[in-house]
Amino acid sequence: MLWVYVRRPPGARHHDPPRPRTTLWVFRVPPEDTRKSPSAEMVASLPVASSRVGWCRMDVTSAVQRWFARPGERLRLLVDCSSCNGELEAALFTPLKHKGAHKPGSRRTEASHRPFLVVHTAPTPSRRLSRRALQCDKDTKMCCKQNLHISFKELGWDDWIIAPSGYNANYCKGSCASVFRTPDSFTHFYSHVLEEMSRHRPPGALTQCCAPTKLSPMSLIYLDEISNIIKRDVPRMVVEECGCA
Repeated sequence: MLWVYVRRPPGARHHDPPRPRTTLWVFRVPPEDTRKSPSAEMVASLPVASSRVGWCRMDVTSAVQRWFARPGERLRLLVDCSSCNGELEAALFTPLKHKGAHKPGSRRTEASHRPFLVVHTAPTPSRRLSRRALQCDKDTKMCCKQNLHISFKELGWDDWIIAPSGYNANYCKGSCASVFRTPDSFTHFYSHVLEEMSRHRPPGALTQCCAPTKLSPMSLIYLDEISNIIKRDVPRMVVEECGCA
């Protein structure tokens, strides 16, 4: 996805009556010298309301796929808002000239509104598992880790979370019923004591729960309430191991 910030320039013209919407275009510039080969290929377009100010997402998947298929080639995209007629403009790499632009922080604000490209790739799954990272399958009854993919689009959060589009959160399931385990298989000594204690009580009187015993962080890129781009490492978001506690 190509993210472009649309803003109202200083001295923007107001039409009477105002036009309901305009169109934002994205073209792929061929790798040759554009002065000799000026033709460019349109790869995306987006109708934008004339009153719209903020981030817009444009699907340029086809251009990115061709770029990946040609190693060494530069990807050059042209964002065009010529149909905006002065009502709107795309914030690109040209500083916005306005009163107070010399004030501290104005340059940082401009940089935070530059366009950027988000590319999603499929990670190679790791096959290294610890002894306690038991993976669930259709025959597993005891406590194990079950795969679960969270889609931010399904949650309705894709309007403010830029990347990733989702992640493998996982969860714990299964029984902690009496299954003999060696002392080194417990996450901590307390779990070992609790299991031994349950053997001396009536069945069901003292049970352990299958719960996460190891979680890892994940990186999140999102927009805050004033449209600034934030990158944060959120702790304890991915279940890595499960155990009986």
